[in-house]
Amino acid sequence: VVVGYAFNMSGDWRAFRWTASNNQMQDLGTLGGNESVAYGVSANGSVVVGMAADTDNRARAFRWVNGTMQNLGAFEGNYSWARGVSADGSAVVGYSIAANNLRRAFRWTVSNNQIQDLGTLGGAESFAYGVSDDGSVVVGYAFNMSGDWRAFRWTASNNQMQDLGTLGGSRSFAFGVSANGAVVVGWASNSSGLQRAFRWTTNGEMEDLNITYASLLTNGSSLRSANAISPDGRYIVGWGYNAATERNEAYLLDTASSCTAHNGDVDESGCVDDADLLAVLFAFGNSGLSLGRVDVNCDGTVDDADLLIVLFNFGLGCGGGTRESVYISDRDAQRGVLRYDIQSNTASTFGRCAQDFCYGIAKHPSDGTIWISRHIGRYIDVLDANGQCIRQIALPQNASNPRGMDIHPTTQKVTVSAGQLYCYDPQTDSWSTLNLPSGVGFPTGVEWNRTGDFLYVTTSTGCLLKYTHSNGCPTTVVAQNISGGGYSADLAVLPNGNILMGRANTIVEMDANCNLVAVRFNLGSNSVTGVAVDSAGTVWATTYENGTLYKSVGSTMQSVLQVGIQKLGDGLIVK
Repeated sequence: VVVGYAFNMSGDWRAFRWTASNNQMQDLGTLGGNESVAYGVSANGSVVVGMAADTDNRARAFRWVNGTMQNLGAFEGNYSWARGVSADGSAVVGYSIAANNLRRAFRWTVSNNQIQDLGTLGGAESFAYGVSDDGSVVVGYAFNMSGDWRAFRWTASNNQMQDLGTLGGSRSFAFGVSANGAVVVGWASNSSGLQRAFRWTTNGEMEDLNITYASLLTNGSSLRSANAISPDGRYIVGWGYNAATERNEAYLLDTASSCTAHNGDVDESGCVDDADLLAVLFAFGNSGLSLGRVDVNCDGTVDDADLLIVLFNFGLGCGGGTRESVYISDRDAQRGVLRYDIQSNTASTFGRCAQDFCYGIAKHPSDGTIWISRHIGRYIDVLDANGQCIRQIALPQNASNPRGMDIHPTTQKVTVSAGQLYCYDPQTDSWSTLNLPSGVGFPTGVEWNRTGDFLYVTTSTGCLLKYTHSNGCPTTVVAQNISGGGYSADLAVLPNGNILMGRANTIVEMDANCNLVAVRFNLGSNSVTGVAVDSAGTVWATTYENGTLYKSVGSTMQSVLQVGIQKLGDGLIVK
């Protein structure tokens, strides 16, 4: 979804909303006047904000939802502009002309339906441009007592602006903020009075991006402004001066480390072979920060240590087979998805869209993407094969604490447990809701059987439910086991149709009609969160209290690696 503004046939500016599904602009209308412009859009594309003329041709901030444009009002009945909107569309920020013809930053929320004056830094005026995912953090710029523009960060918790400082000069301006409100970007003047792009984090320091990423800039080039930041804080976009072309140009900055430690598969072919060995040998002795995958252990030098890793894993993944990894949703450390490489016995951060507690996790049956549910932000994140965030889908507003998730193998509709069961249709970008039977607690894990005929659901009281479906969305309970026995988080369907489910500190096996077959494993004092089975029949599990990954060895579960600080999410897959 793209929003902006364009001339109509009468030569008036009109706010538009464009979607990839219909590949055309939709005129969002006005508030009774001639013109409108759109500046911001919610994460799922359903809420658009900007400015539109009213019947008196006064500029007024608007919020457009489902074909209706709402006038958000203004201070003193004057003019107003909306410049940013929260991820769920419930909070809007911008600025309005107040008394004495002075402009003041505002925040509007659905809950109070009126604009709130955010104040200044001691001066006369302020402007708001960016807002966090949940609407609790607002950024922009305001006059201080000395009459200088300063970047600010306002939080709902203390209802006041924080001066973010400068890079040694007198001025700064903030335009974008990460989803969690912890990272702010904009531009500030340095001690020489030059305009430079900055990044500010909650440690209280303003960072000159030209200094941090000097190795990426050619001589004479500079990053002048940072205008926006991705929800997870990784990508920054803005504009700067390109000395090679002698032009001001847009840039995209990837702030992630250029090196990721791996098992010796330098060319990422899935097989550690001669090609990988030769790549390391040809680069042997090189050092620096941009060596790429030939620096296998990411220590800044291609040396004996890298060569030994390749030699130790030589032949791994070769011979036509596929190499499986375990993917774990992370909770306390909020790292998104963790990838455990079975062969090398190492775990690393795979990817995420935003810093949040992640719970449910599923692999897409056709394109191989990984889908995760975010617990607090109430979103589904979609990651590609490299762990890059490619899509975010907002859950319904009444959804609470999303946990389990799975994708129907043929219709590709997505079932999520979030207080009750929700079914998402990617084709229509729509949700449907299904209530649970009474007395079973709230839903936790969800898993389709391998043919997609039935959906199994675990609950917070240890119950197991079996649903039929209508075109990929669960409909009717046809079998159940409500004997309980402790909190159940995740489950996995075995090749024979039976189900393994975590129940308190055990993993139990149920038959296809939800009858208990046996208690397969006991993990002592640790509660089971994730359960998965690989192609070789090995059972994998994660635990809540100590953040540990386990695998089955005979009739016992053995600790493999501690991958969490403490608690992990309620999901686990092998892919």
